[in-house]
Order: sequence, then structure tokens, then C-alpha cells
Amino acid sequence: MRGDQDACVGVAIAYDRGEGLPRDPERAEGLMQGLCDDGHAEACVVLAYHYLPSSSVQSQNPAKAAALFDRSC
Repeated sequence: MRGDQDACVGVAIAYDRGEGLPRDPERAEGLMQGLCDDGHAEACVVLAYHYLPSSSVQSQNPAKAAALFDRSC
């Protein structure tokens, strides 16, 4: 990952919500995963919400969400 990580989080959130960019949850998830892997705590938190049962993402996984929340701490 290169550039400003906070800006990348903003782009990923925009893709996730379809705000100013076409809605693309898969692309948002990929961006967040890369940022989280690079140690960006906020990206891990946002990604964790993707795996909660209340999420619209197909791959709901509460255990993975919990692990990501823990990782962000």
C-alpha cells in the first residue's frame, strides 16, 4: 500500500457506501484488508463491521469480525 493511508480509508468507505463513487463493497473490502494488513487500526475496525450479521456483505463471519476488532486494539 502506498500513499496516505487515511485517504485510502476514506476512498474505501466511499466505495462501500456508494458516496461519490460507484458502490463496490468488494473493492472496499479489498482496500480495507490491505490497509489492515499494513497495521492501520481504523481499517481493521471498518473491515470488522463488514463481517457482522447486520452487514450487507455476503461473507458474514462474527468470529472474523471479533478478531479484527481485537487486532485494531
